[in-house]
Amino acid sequence: MITRKEMTRMLLKEGLLSCLANNSFESVTVTSLCKASGITRSTFYLHYSNIMEIVDDLVDDAIAYSKPGMVD
Repeated sequence: MITRKEMTRMLLKEGLLSCLANNSFESVTVTSLCKASGITRSTFYLHYSNIMEIVDDLVDDAIAYSKPGMVD
């Protein structure tokens, strides 16, 4: 079962990818990301300090997906 924290982080990652499909990274703001993700800014800041932290999580996810035996 997925936790609320995991769900929120998943929504933010998907929201960022959605924003990046139509905009440059530099033009994506926390406000636009939150709107795309369907969450509030305060919720964003409970999980991340900035958008780059989401990028870091996406990279970690990609590495873990490409190497299933890899351990943190």
